[in-house]
Amino acid sequence: MPTPSLMPSPRQAFTDSNGKPLANGMVFTYAAGTSTPLAAYQDAAGLIAHENPIRLDARGEATVYFIGNYKIDAKTSAGRQLTGYPVDNFSVPDLSAAATALGDSLLTGTGADQIGFLQDGSGAQARGTGAKARDQISILDFIPKVQHAAILNGTSTFDATTYVQRAIDQAGSLRRLVWLGTVCTRLISSGASVDWLFDSGAKIKQVPAVYIAGSAHVSLTGPRVRLEGYTGDGNQAGMASGQGSNGLLVSGVSPTLINVISNNYNGRGYDFNSVSTGARRALHIDCSFDDNAGLGMQTSQAAFADFMGCTFDRNGYGFQKTRANYADISHGFVAFGTALRYRSHHINFNTCWARDNGRDGFNVNQGSYAISFNQCVAHGNDDGGFTIASDATSSGLPGESEACYDISYIGCEAYNNYSSGLAAYQATHNLKVIGGRYYNNHRLAGNQAAASSYYNGIYIANGSTGHSIDAACYDDRQYRAVTAVSGGVVTATGWVPGAMNSYPKVGVYRGTDGVFKGYGKITAESAGSVTITPTTVDGVVVANIVSGDYITQAVQHNGIFCDNNTQGAIACDGAGHRPGAQGTTGFNVYSGGFTFGQNVVLPKERTSNTELMTNPGFETDTTGWTYSLPGGGTQTYHTGVYRRSAGSLQLTAGTGQADADCSVISGALQAMFGQFVDVGMWVYATGRGDAECTLYWLAGGPSLTTKVIHPGGGWRYLRISAQIPGNSTSVFLRLSVPAGKTAWFDSGRFRTVDVAMDPRDYTFPTRALPL
Repeated sequence: MPTPSLMPSPRQAFTDSNGKPLANGMVFTYAAGTSTPLAAYQDAAGLIAHENPIRLDARGEATVYFIGNYKIDAKTSAGRQLTGYPVDNFSVPDLSAAATALGDSLLTGTGADQIGFLQDGSGAQARGTGAKARDQISILDFIPKVQHAAILNGTSTFDATTYVQRAIDQAGSLRRLVWLGTVCTRLISSGASVDWLFDSGAKIKQVPAVYIAGSAHVSLTGPRVRLEGYTGDGNQAGMASGQGSNGLLVSGVSPTLINVISNNYNGRGYDFNSVSTGARRALHIDCSFDDNAGLGMQTSQAAFADFMGCTFDRNGYGFQKTRANYADISHGFVAFGTALRYRSHHINFNTCWARDNGRDGFNVNQGSYAISFNQCVAHGNDDGGFTIASDATSSGLPGESEACYDISYIGCEAYNNYSSGLAAYQATHNLKVIGGRYYNNHRLAGNQAAASSYYNGIYIANGSTGHSIDAACYDDRQYRAVTAVSGGVVTATGWVPGAMNSYPKVGVYRGTDGVFKGYGKITAESAGSVTITPTTVDGVVVANIVSGDYITQAVQHNGIFCDNNTQGAIACDGAGHRPGAQGTTGFNVYSGGFTFGQNVVLPKERTSNTELMTNPGFETDTTGWTYSLPGGGTQTYHTGVYRRSAGSLQLTAGTGQADADCSVISGALQAMFGQFVDVGMWVYATGRGDAECTLYWLAGGPSLTTKVIHPGGGWRYLRISAQIPGNSTSVFLRLSVPAGKTAWFDSGRFRTVDVAMDPRDYTFPTRALPL
């Protein structure tokens, strides 16, 4: 309860010499020590002056306000002097002046220290409010006051670079820096930790100027960087050609970025060069690196980082350029959504997006490894969705031209990209694709000469090893029968309009046998009809389209394409893949062949029960094989060393290599042409290279082969899985032992693998529209 106080008299009362009220008396007010009249007032504001003298009422009272120092005299109504008067130096303090003085004092640099602060809780220590306020720094603490209003209401055009840099330097590694909206040229924080909090709507907007090549708008290189709510605006629309720079550069250890935006720069949006540790990873949550003329983000030798819920959208079209729609690629092929370069490693992307970029969506490059994409989406990009490469950019940095490895994609999606959904453009090792969907890609159809990396759900480059893929790869865009043609207008019963701006290309197929007739570009459409013009490359001759042909927006021609010399395991849940102009199209899974290379296993596909090799197990003898035994080599039916049957082939080489070539059963060649074959043999050898199995096939030129070398150490099953081209003229398995060595062979097999199209019908009118 508050402490009571004595009530002051609301009116001044005067008495005569006998102690009686000075009825109708007079009170004179003078300046102290003089006979100069000094006004007293009827109101507290000092606006209404009393007459001088002041006339008292019948009770000897009046309401009087004094300001300053007075001499007071009192007389009766008859003018007789009152005993005890005058009273000189009667002082009344000016409280407003005192309050003003106190306020001025509190506004000084130490004013807040005059006010105490005590935190709630037991053991809290008393502090000055000033010390408490200095726990964090606001940029307004350093910017001239005259600029504050415009900064706070978001209309400031003041270049605050010098002042903000002072705030950054003062905050250093000890305090959080609080931001409000500012306009700055370049900001650099080097060698100190950074903890920046941006109030709602605050941003750093770049001033139009020519900057040092490769420089960043904001550079942070301290040992600990934390940004929350940061927005960097590159102001690309306000720049002239040649002005502007990259956006945000972070190269400190283990940075944390939350709700960070670095958009609209005439360069890269974000350079992430942080080398963190496994114990404390860098963290990016709900960040956006969008609408930049160059890359959305580039990493350089970065390590141990997580990106969660981040976007890398609409980057890479060049200065002040955008894409009008998916049919417009005139501004494409400038830069990626994001690129991981120069041996960046141990970086995870979780539920991130890369959409509508001028080149690839997510690119892993130049020796980067241990990279994981989980539940990420690459959509509408003007090259591949997810891509892997080993580019040579003459940077002088580690990783140039080096293959990437240990890359995984888990539950990801890639659709409506210009080329393939996922493309390892150059040799990649230990690639894992687990689940996810790679569908409705190859928007470039007919724009340029096709390459094997363009028209697939997933593409694996020549020389890749150790890949393991189990994913859905399909094209379920509408496929309709042609019923009439008039000029460029094709009547197609059931054609559903509305997708031409998302899926602008069509393929046309001959109705009698499904032969590809060419590509067209949609220029108009309505229910049941579509108007097309031929594409620049492999364009359809519109005059040759007839009733009974088929027209489709499904131009992703393969599910998974493994190029020459690839080795790995593939399972493709696919459908809707129709041939294009190339003979390597129209497959759920396609694998190329080359010398000593192809070995692609299909673990989920059905292997035929029909054995194509004569005497594969050497059950009773070694007949059915053709032997080359130079320099005293021998072949023997051996019953002492065997794996599963009663005997084995013992092959001993003399001074030259010993070979045994299989024979296939009558009619087997036709059964395997164009098919995958699964070929294997149990082999016993003591040392690495003491035995090998090689699959040979001749396809209109030099023999193509796949070789598997025994690793040593006893019995091993040597397995080859390869696709035999449809134009092959011969196929056989060769068992070999080098000079002076002996090996045993048993329980082999040579069978076709059925990679049939999925019989499910994905073609529904409701799925003709873009996702």
